[in-house]
Amino acid sequence: FNETSNQRVPTVAAMDALLGSLPPEEIYLPPPGRSARDTELVQTRNMIQVPHRYIPMVLNKAYRPRDLWRELAGAIRNDGKATELEPLLTWIRVACTGTRDDEDGDASPKSHMGPSDESLPPLDIDEELQTYIWKVLCQDIPALASPDSMTPLNPDPALAIVRTLREENELARAEREAERRAKEKKDADKLKPSKSHPSFYNRWMRNCDVAHEDDLELVYHQWCKVKAGERRLELQAAIDNRASQEGAAGRHPPIVTKELTETTYMGNLGAHPSQVNDLTKGIHPFTCGFISGSSPHVAVRIEMYDSVMQGNTQPTVAEQAAFSKKEVPLPATTYECGSMLRATSLFIDTVQGETNPHAEAFRAFCTDNWPDIEDMLQQTGEPETVGNVLPRILRAVQINMVTYFNAIAMGRTPSLPDYAKLTEIIQLQEWSKLQSLPITYLIPRDNPPTGPTPIASLSGGSGGSSGGPTGPKKTNDSSPELGEPKIQPDKERNEDWIAAFASSGKTVNAIRKNAPKIKHTGTGKKVAICLSWHLKGRCFEMCTRRDTHHKLDGEEKKAMAEFVAQECKNE
Repeated sequence: FNETSNQRVPTVAAMDALLGSLPPEEIYLPPPGRSARDTELVQTRNMIQVPHRYIPMVLNKAYRPRDLWRELAGAIRNDGKATELEPLLTWIRVACTGTRDDEDGDASPKSHMGPSDESLPPLDIDEELQTYIWKVLCQDIPALASPDSMTPLNPDPALAIVRTLREENELARAEREAERRAKEKKDADKLKPSKSHPSFYNRWMRNCDVAHEDDLELVYHQWCKVKAGERRLELQAAIDNRASQEGAAGRHPPIVTKELTETTYMGNLGAHPSQVNDLTKGIHPFTCGFISGSSPHVAVRIEMYDSVMQGNTQPTVAEQAAFSKKEVPLPATTYECGSMLRATSLFIDTVQGETNPHAEAFRAFCTDNWPDIEDMLQQTGEPETVGNVLPRILRAVQINMVTYFNAIAMGRTPSLPDYAKLTEIIQLQEWSKLQSLPITYLIPRDNPPTGPTPIASLSGGSGGSSGGPTGPKKTNDSSPELGEPKIQPDKERNEDWIAAFASSGKTVNAIRKNAPKIKHTGTGKKVAICLSWHLKGRCFEMCTRRDTHHKLDGEEKKAMAEFVAQECKNE
């Protein structure tokens, strides 16, 4: 790598013209004179490195200097690398140009840097050895066999073989990758609702109020992955999961029956107009009212149904008939009624989406309006009246929901059910505006109530229905979850707050939205305070805000005092 002395050579721009005019039999350009135009003095080394990209062009090849300029220098300039590889171009220019022994002498081949037959004869390498050497070089220097490598003028047969094999491998790999992606796309299409359930996915989209199937609720996508016998289990799991989430209306999910599964799957959440008096049709509190853990006979029936759907057992005709019993739960207490409403909210959140406008409206009715309705009904002190009213309240909810879902099924955009209007009717005790239960579900009262516990006497209007036809008997399983709610007194109640609230003449529901929030004792999050406990001195044992049933101190007490002063003043 010793440097040469100064050599006068043509400039890069002049090389092409000079070599083009050189006779074919000549190897070198004639040495330029000192004053020759388009020349310059340069200095280079006796040996020069060739970048990896261009090695295939010169490896095991014997080029004449002029051919080396045409092939290698031409490739370098075409790639725009002339500035970057200027030392290599200078070396080639020196190799192409004859030199002088003195300023005025003739060219001296002995002092020329280019290879010649006399000074550096080509090395004769065995063909098999040459192929092996090239294979090793390609392993050590992968760029030699890359598509970016320059193809030599006379490609080596071994290089051509290696390149062909590599191209064949790449082509085979590309084909396998294309097949894999096509299979993945095909499998993904199978899991889309529009492919796996083409008859129902449009109804699902209407019920969820979404424009694209990808936006459907998770349970519908899960149904695309499971067998028909597992649909009920997936729907039950989705509702159970919703019950465990923050912001849900309740914590006790409904039992997903055979009817609920089929109704949701087929997308007909309402009921045919001719079936509006059949309380087992559609999505509403009567069909969603069997609560997990409190209806053992329904749970047993569902367990048998799951076993049959999964092919584990073969039912008898009687057992098959039992899967679709025309039976609905009927509330005997305000707490049971509230549990049925909250379970319905969980179901609607799951199949419509918790952000769906109807799901939000009904959830607000269950969490904001029903506690005040429950409180008002408990204070009436008339068990028979309460027992008559509870089923009729659920009947009003059922009619609202069925009407709404039927309009959606017909492709309309209906207004949301007016649950606020229903709340007003109940609070004003305008019972005549509540529709009676269908006569099929009226149960005669053989023994009038004698105790303080409300009973589910299902007479329509204001009178009883003695001796009428009987329908399915109501379920009244004893359960710690759905038993008669106990009212707890506040032994440390603030009499000033209670007196101020009583004298204001306002209801808890009227001022609930401005209630102060305090830290939840369990989660540490801010929750609205229970106004019934602090302004009435009592509340239910299972109140959803029971974590605020304690004496307030410090900032919490100050905030509550300011709230009472603002909201409970006489106007």
